[in-house]
Amino acid sequence: MNFLHPQYWWLMPLVLLPIVIHLIHRRRHRELPWAATMFLQQPGENRRGRARLKRWLILAARVVVVAAIVLSLLRPMLGGRLGNLAGQFGNQRTVILLLDRSASMQRKTASGVSLQTLLLQQVDETLQIVQPARRVVIGSGLAEPLEMSVDATLLRSPLNDPSDSAATLPDLVSRALQYISTNELSQAELWICSDNSQAAWQLDSPAWQAIKESVQASTADLKVEQFVVDDSALDPGVNRSIEVQSLRQVSLPAAHEQATSKNQLVMSLRVIQDQPPDQSQSESVEVQVNVGEVTHLVQVPIQGVVNQQTNVRVPLGDDDQQRFGWVALPPDSNPADNRWYFVSTPADAIRLGLVMQASSDALWGAADVLGTVAFESDELDDEALADLGVLLWQGDLPGVDDQRQIDAFLQRGGQVVFFPPATLQTATQTNEFQSVRWNAWQRDQERSGQWGPLEFAYRSNCSIAGELVAEAVDEATGEALIGSRQVGRGKAWFCGADVTDRNSQWVNQGAALFYLLHQVTRAATEMPNQTRQQTAGKVRGLSGDMDASFVTQLCGDSQFASRAFGDHAGVYQVELESADSDEWVAVNRPAADALAKDYGDSDFTKAFPDWDWNRNTIQSSVGPGSGLLQEVWSAIWMLVIVGLIVEACLSLQGGMAKPKAMALSSRTTPVDQGGRS
Repeated sequence: MNFLHPQYWWLMPLVLLPIVIHLIHRRRHRELPWAATMFLQQPGENRRGRARLKRWLILAARVVVVAAIVLSLLRPMLGGRLGNLAGQFGNQRTVILLLDRSASMQRKTASGVSLQTLLLQQVDETLQIVQPARRVVIGSGLAEPLEMSVDATLLRSPLNDPSDSAATLPDLVSRALQYISTNELSQAELWICSDNSQAAWQLDSPAWQAIKESVQASTADLKVEQFVVDDSALDPGVNRSIEVQSLRQVSLPAAHEQATSKNQLVMSLRVIQDQPPDQSQSESVEVQVNVGEVTHLVQVPIQGVVNQQTNVRVPLGDDDQQRFGWVALPPDSNPADNRWYFVSTPADAIRLGLVMQASSDALWGAADVLGTVAFESDELDDEALADLGVLLWQGDLPGVDDQRQIDAFLQRGGQVVFFPPATLQTATQTNEFQSVRWNAWQRDQERSGQWGPLEFAYRSNCSIAGELVAEAVDEATGEALIGSRQVGRGKAWFCGADVTDRNSQWVNQGAALFYLLHQVTRAATEMPNQTRQQTAGKVRGLSGDMDASFVTQLCGDSQFASRAFGDHAGVYQVELESADSDEWVAVNRPAADALAKDYGDSDFTKAFPDWDWNRNTIQSSVGPGSGLLQEVWSAIWMLVIVGLIVEACLSLQGGMAKPKAMALSSRTTPVDQGGRS
């Protein structure tokens, strides 16, 4: 137990006041021996012990009442270490609240409110009790620290609104330490409101080591209070989230078997749920696909935790135009991850560029079939990649200057395919790209490779050294024949085929080579749609610099339409300063957060062994008396009431008995002059 106002301890000697008054009262009524009346007091000797006990009980009741009143001024509290710290809050102490407002914090509790609301309710009650000198909020989706007034409540502020931005605790803690340093605070409390999601905490991030060093170098008295909700307080229902992994707008001829309309939207959906399904019975979830004002229903089979539905086709009509919409799941225990927004643009012919040290008819012919050849050269020009979708590179890997251009091209969503030179001189071949390089040629040996369902034969290939994702592999050894590496929004592909040799099986049979180029051009076709799919909190420019003052919400939650652009999911029309027309952009929550697991208590103990860190677990839902800090007002005032009643009853009995005793002690027998009675 601790006290919120320990400065009133000096009042505690007042409990002696009833004793002092009692002693003074006794001195006012001094007893003198009087032989004539002493024999009259003898009948009351047997009752004197009980009267003395009654007087002591009255005195004790008065002392208890005064002590309880002084104790109420001290305001004792219960609440573990947080309760012990509450009495230490003074004029110099600052509370910095680190608030996770991400989608995972919108999970419902058993009482129906979200995790975020429950934690804010608990923290709000605690702040109203401890009354720190300063309270600051640093939260996900908040650009700057927000200082709150003493009478402000968290639940009635925009801080209680959800955010679709990711919450990164290393970043929030770093910003808090920067605030402490900038304002030269000597005492501070970090109150962290978040769940245990690995996506938020990222305990293996190197940023935590820098944070620990900063804390050790700081002179501030820093304490950390972590607020979490116990699993028993959560809604036990299943939570599902949805994501549009890919989409493209295609045009089909009227005679096509799937041509219900000229234009179709082809998308791939992914549904993730937090509990394994019951394998004893088949299960599916109904997904709404809304394009414009038309809603289509799609059944997605639930066969595991991660479920995908590819080749979902939605008719768009006969007009080639840009469209937007959303896909949605039925309501569940977390409404924040049930909807995903998208923007779709008509497919244009892909522009391909060829940089080849040696001529390759195979590459040129495939590029001409799959798109439009923008240029063919033996070196890369400065502006060659401006309007390009795919770059095919044959020869030594690019040098430093070309790597900068290609890196920028990949970052904005381009696709690059590298093919090795026909002759590889290992002694002089030192170029690497993204830590990947050509290793050595292996020739004149009949072998077979596999890429998914595709099987193919080959006799020669150049091995690839470096970390990459194996796409096509040798069936016997598992060695990567074709690999890829994600770079920004684009992808770099590495294929060990000799595309300059017309007699090569890679060229003659052509199945694997054509399948590779088809996958690359398809990814480039989807890229215009992907560039319009932005992650909340990380919205980047499209055709130019965004002017946030000219943003119109086309669909999404209307209550957030006037809030900062990029923090809430939806489809927005953005006017660009450097473009003649507006851009449509779909903003969504980070898709990877749905797959993130939770850390356990031991993980935090191992991660912060030397920190003054306390973990406050909330077991109950919102309601009276459910706060982390509880003042014992009811017990104190009950003690006062009981003490007054006891004192009154004892005093009343004493007052009623006193006249009787006085009559007895003052009773006399008349005596005449002669002494006879």
